Amino acid sequence: MTALPRSGPALLLLAGALVLGASGGAVAGAMITGAQIKDGTVTGADVKNGSIGSKDITPGAKQTFLQPSAVSGYEVVREQVTVAGSAQGSIQVSCPVGKVVVGAGSFWGQTSVAPQTFPNGGSPDTTFVAEGLNPIASDNLLVLSVYCVEAG
Repeated sequence: MTALPRSGPALLLLAGALVLGASGGAVAGAMITGAQIKDGTVTGADVKNGSIGSKDITPGAKQTFLQPSAVSGYEVVREQVTVAGSAQGSIQVSCPVGKVVVGAGSFWGQTSVAPQTFPNGGSPDTTFVAEGLNPIASDNLLVLSVYCVEAG
């Protein structure tokens, strides 16, 4: 038979271990349930990765995820400039304040030759440039469209 420790600290440690061991089941039985959680208070950061599977999601919720969502603040900004025949042309277009570029495209109005389109080095997320040599001998439009969405 093993003797119980007689020193005060060892006895307190043993008593603490017994209390913790005995209360483990009580703590597990007092877990919070979904009914006790206020709607909208649990976020993705609160859910462990891989803990929710497709079987845990209702068919209605699955349909919500499959619906295309609108892009916040989508806007197309288009500018054009007339370039003399066979001359070099350039145009710069920026998104409004608070928006960033998600795409850009340019074209010459009277030909299928595409000018170069690239981000402006100073602020590539908000401004694009289109430039090139007018491929025809007469005046031609150089058109640049920048596709913007709300930043953030």
